[in-house]
Amino acid sequence: MGRRLIHLIVVVALGLCATSWGQVKDFDIPMVSPAPSIDGEVDDVWATVSKQHMEIDIGEGPRSDAKDCSGYFQALYDSDYLYVLIDINDSELKQDTALADGWQDDSAEFYFDGNNSKGAQGAIEPDDFQYRFDWNVNEPDSYFYEYFHRPQSMEGVEYMMVGTQTGYRFEIRFPWTTLMGAAGVPTGKLIGIDCFINDDDDGGGSREHQVAWHATAGTGWNTPQMWGTALMIAPFKASAPNPRNGAPDVTVPLFRWTAGKTATFHNVYMGKTPDLGPADLVGPKSFLAMFYYAAGLEPGVTYYWRVDEIEKDGVTIHAGDVWSFVAQPKTAYQPDPANGMNTASPAPALNWLGGSGGVVAHQLYLSDNLDAVSQGKADADKGKLTDPTFTPGALQEGTTYYWRVDEISATGAVVAGEVWNFTTVVPVDDFESYTDDEGSRIYETWIDGWTNNNGSTVGYVTAPFAEQTVVHGGLQSMPLDYNNVNTPFYSEAEQTFATAQDWTAGGTDTLVLYLRGRSANKPAPVYVVVKDASNRTGVVVHSDAAVARALKWVEWKIPLSEFAASGVKLTSVKKIAIGVGDTAATAAGGTGLIYVDDIGLAKPAPAAQ
Repeated sequence: MGRRLIHLIVVVALGLCATSWGQVKDFDIPMVSPAPSIDGEVDDVWATVSKQHMEIDIGEGPRSDAKDCSGYFQALYDSDYLYVLIDINDSELKQDTALADGWQDDSAEFYFDGNNSKGAQGAIEPDDFQYRFDWNVNEPDSYFYEYFHRPQSMEGVEYMMVGTQTGYRFEIRFPWTTLMGAAGVPTGKLIGIDCFINDDDDGGGSREHQVAWHATAGTGWNTPQMWGTALMIAPFKASAPNPRNGAPDVTVPLFRWTAGKTATFHNVYMGKTPDLGPADLVGPKSFLAMFYYAAGLEPGVTYYWRVDEIEKDGVTIHAGDVWSFVAQPKTAYQPDPANGMNTASPAPALNWLGGSGGVVAHQLYLSDNLDAVSQGKADADKGKLTDPTFTPGALQEGTTYYWRVDEISATGAVVAGEVWNFTTVVPVDDFESYTDDEGSRIYETWIDGWTNNNGSTVGYVTAPFAEQTVVHGGLQSMPLDYNNVNTPFYSEAEQTFATAQDWTAGGTDTLVLYLRGRSANKPAPVYVVVKDASNRTGVVVHSDAAVARALKWVEWKIPLSEFAASGVKLTSVKKIAIGVGDTAATAAGGTGLIYVDDIGLAKPAPAAQ
């Protein structure tokens, strides 16, 4: 290792030890493991964290009732996210303005200053953020805004809103990659922080009250010096790995972390499997919170590493978490659609990560002919691209496509990529064709309980009738409200095809659809019904009873053989239905709303080449 590199390591290490201990902190934010689930519920871990109460009147006059427009927030963190829980007391809940002006409605505002710069009014830096989360029962996980740096400031932010007996609650997680960028997790450092509540009592399009935790005036929204200060407590074990956990593009074998608060030495382990043992100890009793892996990295290999912190007695050891990263290969890698995927959209966007070595262009080949791609023939050549993305337009349904990306450097050198493949689905219903016009509305095709006398309601009561925010693919999905409180205690919506469909044509053998729920949903089984032209019926129930509360899209693949086992003639399918509840129930069930999207038929993926 050269003297310059050693000097650099020492300087950086000393910088990592620096903390602004002289500044005043208002509260501590501890590191957490395991992390809370983002479902709006108060997990046990929140009971260990202090509550910061919002009680300072800063806008539109004092509150008539101190219990209305009040609340608290809490904060936790780990190596990937900052977690925030905001609980609000509000007796009248209103939402009647556009999202950009949602501060006029019932909502919470969260403020973050990554370097605790405490800037004057209007002095907004790249690591200063103002997020707003609105009370919205129809979009409890997607109706939010950021004022200073959107849209990139909204990347990766996840949250869930739920109603409570006294108002509503948000549970949120912010990626450190969004808040701090290359600066990484501010473990052991001070950050600026604040939280406001907006209160709309009469629904007249304007806010009646505003309270804050730390700011003392309404201008606090763009005045970081009014925000409070929190200390990101360093844990006993190593944290904040650099490269970050899961990094896909590491090229330099220099590894850093935030030392545990009682650590004197560090044992560094590294290997190619997550089961790291004594043979993987590559940096014993290192003094610095930094390690240079002199052996170097093999391009394209996934590495795992761990740092155990050793206290000054040399005996007490705090075992660290196992982190991973991918050493950036010279070839293009991590394709999307994933290699071998058999549920790709017929109108996909192709994406990948570029290789190392100063790549300036990507030569793309795409065809349904394997030889054409393997040999780089002209009819598969889609040209040189500067960005690692390509939209081929509409492709054939139920067809396997092959593609390859060659990386081109500034010198003209070409590194040929491997051949990937994906297979497109045959759409049954992607929900894109529905409009708000009479005759083409979603509930006119998917017949619900208003006609069939069960607890289902398809679409919303006012336009737009289809869901246009919570979508898996395209621009729309189907919202399916279920109410199993009254007889018949189940909810079901069905679509009847004008002509019977052959679901086995072209070799398709699997029905695939995507489901998503809400945390406020009451648990209930989700099922699919398929009927043929002779009214022979097959029913398949999802294996996970909690799928109706899933906060992310869940892919559900159902082998067609499961319907055939009930006697359904798959070459003559006439009807499909989606239901929530138990059709044999004799007692009241729950209520809620699920989303359904991208129903299609898949064929087996080709054998690996």
